[in-house]
Amino acid sequence: MCLSKYDKVNAYIKRKNVGSRAEKAKVFTQADIHERQFMKEAPDEIYLLIKVVTVFELAGACCRD
Repeated sequence: MCLSKYDKVNAYIKRKNVGSRAEKAKVFTQADIHERQFMKEAPDEIYLLIKVVTVFELAGACCRD
């Protein structure tokens, strides 16, 4: 789907975008991963799902063909 045909939609999006800034995503450093700092210090009540996904991602990255 190409939005270039819809001039009103493009104008609306440009008006809504005025003054907004892109935020840089937070990433883990190598020290965070190797020392497992995040896994030890982050509370499970808040970050349990992120911890589980991180473990599966690291395990999947280690056993690639």
